[in-house]
Amino acid sequence: MQAQALAELERERAARRASYARRKERTLNGTPAQAQAERERQRAAQKASDIQRKETMLNDPEYRNQVLESRKSRDKKRQAIEDDSIDADARNHADRMAKVRRVARDTQNAQDARDREEMIEKVRQRYNSYNFSSLFNTS
Repeated sequence: MQAQALAELERERAARRASYARRKERTLNGTPAQAQAERERQRAAQKASDIQRKETMLNDPEYRNQVLESRKSRDKKRQAIEDDSIDADARNHADRMAKVRRVARDTQNAQDARDREEMIEKVRQRYNSYNFSSLFNTS
């Protein structure tokens, strides 16, 4: 029985590999319009597969219970943070920290721009200081 199952899995893998090879060949060897059509077909097939898989998972009672439990856990953590009297102003604190990071990033970008300009100027000065006329043979 196990040998039959393994053989069936191997046949499915071989069929998937062959199908992938055919799709890849159509994409690479066809005209650009055919390649685009093949990519669109693959995208539509993947989307349909994703929808079917999600529907199957949502219809599974065990999966549904797992999702509900994870949501309960998340909601419990969120409620604990909101109820924490020590950090009553958590949203303002997070917004303030985001603003500080944004200002620091803008300041760093401005400093980097100044550094680049200084480096460009140094390169120009060095380039202009060379005496290129000695490199040319004037005889």
